[in-house]
Amino acid sequence: MPPSVSLEPAKRSYAEKQSERQAQMADNVRDAVAQMNEYIQATQRDLRFSVDEASGETVVKVLDRQTEEVIRQIPDETFLELARNLSVDEPVHFFSEQA
Repeated sequence: MPPSVSLEPAKRSYAEKQSERQAQMADNVRDAVAQMNEYIQATQRDLRFSVDEASGETVVKVLDRQTEEVIRQIPDETFLELARNLSVDEPVHFFSEQA
């Protein structure tokens, strides 16, 4: 009978690895957003980049330079609200699969 091999020391669950990758990606996105904000602030003060934490979506706001009023937001609040409320277990199809 062959000796039993324990995979426990080398085995890390797929979920743990995915969680680490997602955390790293989130850190990378935050760093990129911070760098873009710094760049835009140095050249144009009418754009602001951020990440909506609840949905994970990158948000770009176009601001009036004088009043800092939001002129346009991409994606808009309606989309962000929808994204926040969606469940991974309940995919939503925005387009019909029929031609």
